[in-house]
Amino acid sequence: MDNKRLKAVIVDDEKNACNLIEAIIADKCPEIEVITSLHSAFEAIQEINRIEPDIVFLDIEMPFASGFEVLEAIPDRKFDVIFVTAFNQYAIKAFKFSAADYLLKPLDEKEIVAAVKKVIAKRNSNREKDERIDVLLKNIQSEKPKKIALYLNENMEFINLDKIVRLEADTRYTYIYFAKDPRQLVTKNIGEFEDLLCDKGFFRVHKSHIVNMEFVKSISKKAGAHLTMLDGTEIAVSRRKIEDFVNEMKNYIK
Repeated sequence: MDNKRLKAVIVDDEKNACNLIEAIIADKCPEIEVITSLHSAFEAIQEINRIEPDIVFLDIEMPFASGFEVLEAIPDRKFDVIFVTAFNQYAIKAFKFSAADYLLKPLDEKEIVAAVKKVIAKRNSNREKDERIDVLLKNIQSEKPKKIALYLNENMEFINLDKIVRLEADTRYTYIYFAKDPRQLVTKNIGEFEDLLCDKGFFRVHKSHIVNMEFVKSISKKAGAHLTMLDGTEIAVSRRKIEDFVNEMKNYIK
């Protein structure tokens, strides 16, 4: 990237939010020039196509159309997106599945600056087309997310959830086991994966193990309770989790 400032557009129906972001960027982010602030989805679609910005700060919940619908109306996206949203657990999980950049309202100066610096660093790297927004939109539209973004071998990869058999804790990191590919070590602890996956067909049966219920073959409730996976692997089950798992499995089968 040369020394030319990056063009930014702010899209938010709340003028105070626009003013705050613009003031912080003017004060703390000399690499960015805010071209305009827009207050409706319709206006955003028109102006983004005209201005061709490098970065768009995009509110999700706006009258008449959402920020997601703005993105769907601009399929040839050459800009980076930093989402702005009030707290919504479903939306936040969708962002985490796709590793999309987002800011929570009420907005915080340090978080705005950190998000901008993250985008700049990403733009300075020799990257291919950013798939994260496409993955996010597909996950938002479906009843259950289909893919999760994972950093594997120093690359971000988008993995189909139905290819993950189980996860195993390794101190602060987690091993992910796949149906066909070799296991991979990921720099997230297993608790983070529990928050993401355990209402998506996965279940934490032990402090060290999360399983994809699709790959469970049987359960033994005797002393030393364990699951047997389709590949023959035996996974320990915490005694206090047995009945919850059986009930969850019954619901999953239904």
